[in-house]
Amino acid sequence: QTETPAGSFPDHIARYYSSIPLVPPSDLYSPEGQRFMQALPAVGREDLHVAQEGWRIRASRCAATEPSIGAIDFIVGKAVEARVVIINEAHDRPRHRDFIRRLAIELRPLGFEVFAAEAFSDTISIRPETPFPAMEDGFYSGEPVFGGLLREVIALGYRLEPYEHRLDEDSLKLDFHSRAQIREHGQARNLQRIVASMGEGERLLVHAGYSHPSEVPIPSFDGKELLWMAGQFRDLTGIDPLTIDQTDCSVSGETAMVTVPSSTHVPGQFDIVVGQPDLTFENQRPAWRQVDAVHRVKIPEEYRADTERVIVEARPANEPQHSVPVDRVMLWPGEDLPLLLPVGKYVIIAYFENSGRTLQKLETVGEH
Repeated sequence: QTETPAGSFPDHIARYYSSIPLVPPSDLYSPEGQRFMQALPAVGREDLHVAQEGWRIRASRCAATEPSIGAIDFIVGKAVEARVVIINEAHDRPRHRDFIRRLAIELRPLGFEVFAAEAFSDTISIRPETPFPAMEDGFYSGEPVFGGLLREVIALGYRLEPYEHRLDEDSLKLDFHSRAQIREHGQARNLQRIVASMGEGERLLVHAGYSHPSEVPIPSFDGKELLWMAGQFRDLTGIDPLTIDQTDCSVSGETAMVTVPSSTHVPGQFDIVVGQPDLTFENQRPAWRQVDAVHRVKIPEEYRADTERVIVEARPANEPQHSVPVDRVMLWPGEDLPLLLPVGKYVIIAYFENSGRTLQKLETVGEH
């Protein structure tokens, strides 16, 4: 075990501490409030996220339409004829990212070889050929479950591509609706460029946020209708993408299911709607993550504190400190939550908020 004197934290650790105040923002829909709600799952605190009253971005209960088949199998059956599949996430629900990870595994044998994500930085396609995701690869992709998705698609041989459209200074001066129109068109053009660069047999899996996979105009900002990215992509290329929403519906039980649209959907908005199960918790960590070969690893007492918060990260021992950790958890004073790790050898690092201390040790999980 080593201890580093107080000093500056890595940028992402400093950002999490500044984004998550000790007292939640009074207005969760202010810029500060939205940063708070998106940062909580990134530090492993989905338990605190679901406890926030009044957060409107929650899924409605929807009836399953295909109860005899799981959502992934249903999507794969429809994707056989698709050149492009576009699926969304809510930026504060890591389970959506794990669903996309599992979908990417099943789509790979169908010829899906390119993975494009809204979250990626512009340099993702020229990243060094490394088997791990890096914190600098993107903003949302620094969350551990997103990191697990990227580890999977990298291992499967997907080519990673960015498609976000960066607004210039003149565009930033426009009203919100006008900025959105420019962004959606820019994203669609970037996806058009990616498809044009692909081989004849290659297929594209696109990871988007919220309404971007919408195929028809929907009431959006300022009550005005907006044709989002997927609809503009279809109009630009003539390719009809298979579009999937998993943000607006939930289902009872423990398995994601294909459902009817929710009351907030517009007819024709998505080809497939997926409802995810409600979150349940064990030891204040999501139960869905504590399955298969995942171990609950007790955080050593010296990595916890009674007087300050601590962020604890676990990375594979053969990866550098700028890789996305396999797990991360923020502990409030006096808390004792586990890390969730599969079998392997890890470097565990603790960052103490007020004292600025850093502790590091090597930990072996399970048998080899």
